[in-house]
Amino acid sequence: MNYTLAELKKCRLVIEGTGAVTSEPVSTLREMLLATRDRILINLDNKLEVTDLPGMIAVARDLGMADQVIVKENLWNGQRIDAARAALAKAGGGFQFMPILADDAVHDAAFASDVDKAFAPRAIELINWRNGAETLTATGGPLFSTRMRAEAARGDWHLLGRHLRHRQQAGRLPRRRPRRRAGRSPPACRAKPGVSGSSAAPPSSRPTNRRRRSTG
Repeated sequence: MNYTLAELKKCRLVIEGTGAVTSEPVSTLREMLLATRDRILINLDNKLEVTDLPGMIAVARDLGMADQVIVKENLWNGQRIDAARAALAKAGGGFQFMPILADDAVHDAAFASDVDKAFAPRAIELINWRNGAETLTATGGPLFSTRMRAEAARGDWHLLGRHLRHRQQAGRLPRRRPRRRAGRSPPACRAKPGVSGSSAAPPSSRPTNRRRRSTG
């Protein structure tokens, strides 16, 4: 379901965990970048289509902020690598790209070698989904392993680790994409904003299972 930017602007952000409705409206990417320009490094974690990456990067470049953002994209197979590579080539250079590998979709540390060959990143973000466990598994899983550390050493890139936990409900699979919550009305408040300048929020082909992080 798509919503216009005007409809999304009627939404108010909600504090995760408490459900408290704030007075903060939904910001466009351009508005968020303007608020952080020359202040902090931006983690631009794409929750839309891979093909939306060039538009996001174009907004940052138009504001003179291409070198102030780290662009992230979730990768899990060769087809996804090809799609991301094509999108980044279209976007041009002048920015940092950090691939994301999550162990709910990537089950072999050797995949990191394919990612390294495609992008030569400075770092790769690894996500371990704890699935209700209080601690990591004994081995740390396929991505948090000695083999993964060896891949990083060979490729000369850093590892950025995140440990997250699914919120499960009986009879339902964990949600793979966090919802932007807001007040009980209007219904448009449950929609997600698209790239700045877009009239509607495009759907995601493969929702990612990462908790939204603050940029400031």
